[in-house]
Amino acid sequence: KRIKIAILDSGLDKEHNDIRSARERIRVFDRSEKDPHKPRFKKLNHAAISDSVGHGTHVVGLILEYTSDAELYVADVNVDKQPDREPHAYCDQAITCAVDAGADVISISVGFEERELPDPLEQAIKYAKDKEVHVFAAASNQGANRRRTYPARYDGVFCIHSTNAFGDFCDFNPTKLGDCNFATMGVAVTSSWPKNLAQSPESYEGGSVTKAMTGTSVSTPIAASLAAFLLRYARTHLDHEHIVQLKKHSVLRSVLKSMAQERDRVFYLSLQSAPGHMFGWHEADIQREMKKVIHDSD
Repeated sequence: KRIKIAILDSGLDKEHNDIRSARERIRVFDRSEKDPHKPRFKKLNHAAISDSVGHGTHVVGLILEYTSDAELYVADVNVDKQPDREPHAYCDQAITCAVDAGADVISISVGFEERELPDPLEQAIKYAKDKEVHVFAAASNQGANRRRTYPARYDGVFCIHSTNAFGDFCDFNPTKLGDCNFATMGVAVTSSWPKNLAQSPESYEGGSVTKAMTGTSVSTPIAASLAAFLLRYARTHLDHEHIVQLKKHSVLRSVLKSMAQERDRVFYLSLQSAPGHMFGWHEADIQREMKKVIHDSD
């Protein structure tokens, strides 16, 4: 059973080589579908979607690279190249429909400065949390000039910051909150890019356009992919009771902390085979540690 990852961003370029090669495991959110009895996520070949911004293609490319066998549920939540957050916004609908489609993880690289009342986005996030779907969201890129944006500020959401390749906390991150701030690589990360948006000199690798991007919106899909890896690992190597427990936010939070490197209240997430990292241990030790962390979690 494949892990299912939902991606809320600016859509994707269907013709990009990286995406075409994985089209059988990609579904896209049909914004025109209004029938509640029909699925809103449809096979890539049967739905219209594009990417006028490029960011969504970049994020999808990253998750395809990090999760070689996951199913992707991609939603374009932009209107006029900006995230839409009206009472009937695509963000809210996409989250709810992704949960109903069986998503295990949701990656959201958009953010909003203010909270609305009533807040349909918060209700959609709560729905995901109640269904034990893990939500990852970008912190923001304005340093101390801005707070964490929504939905990263909602309770039960994994707020993701950025580090450089050495795990150093980037200046553009918002101020740390509490004693646990998750972060991962988010500086000059290369991934897929729509050909129609390419500007010379762009790099071409095997005929595919790529671009390097920086920000917490880049770190978020990487962190979401690491979570998907842990869920997949649990399904392969752990007992059913541990798989069930790992669906809980507090339990996954504990496992992520256990595999991270802590530096000044920042938990740097990476998958490395070095001896100092959990997945550099012997297989039996990895499983024993994961079971212990899951058992001891709140």
